[in-house]
Amino acid sequence: MSELVKITATGLIGGLLALTLRQQKPEIALLISLVTSVIIAGSVMSGVGELANELEMIVSECGMDIKYFSVCIKAVGLAYISQFAAEILRDGGEAAVASKVEAAGKVSILILSMPVIISFLRLCLKVVNGL
Repeated sequence: MSELVKITATGLIGGLLALTLRQQKPEIALLISLVTSVIIAGSVMSGVGELANELEMIVSECGMDIKYFSVCIKAVGLAYISQFAAEILRDGGEAAVASKVEAAGKVSILILSMPVIISFLRLCLKVVNGL
């Protein structure tokens, strides 16, 4: 809980500083926003690694193939990274570039998930042909 308070405080302080400076020094306000975002993302990521390791152990104990779990975790990571980058670009007034980054993130997730989709379709074909 204290970690969330720190993250929230960092966000509020960085946001207020950026808002205050946006009129006089927009480039510094953007830099403050970027640094604040990186600090928050870094704080969150430190806990994600431990959680991913724990989930990986549970998946292994269940006998599930770890590659399917890895694809899910990587897809979530790609979604967050592309959204994070797009929001920073929007803050900098680059909405067109932001939408391209989001599209690239979605395509990357699709490419990443294709082996799982193909495996699922092959399984479906085996079931249908076996009937």
